[in-house]
Amino acid sequence: MLLTNKPATAVQAIDLKQLDRLPGVPRISRADVAAFLLSAAAEGSWSRRTAVLTK
Repeated sequence: MLLTNKPATAVQAIDLKQLDRLPGVPRISRADVAAFLLSAAAEGSWSRRTAVLTK
């Protein structure tokens, strides 16, 4: 995964177990990753699960 310095956009988190395949080399902004991590820590809904962030 390549991290960019672009502003946050609307991304969704999908459980890795629900995916058949992963895209080549995805790009995501640092702001999107930070927003997801903050939300996941506050909610606790991603505990012991692997999230894949997609646009």
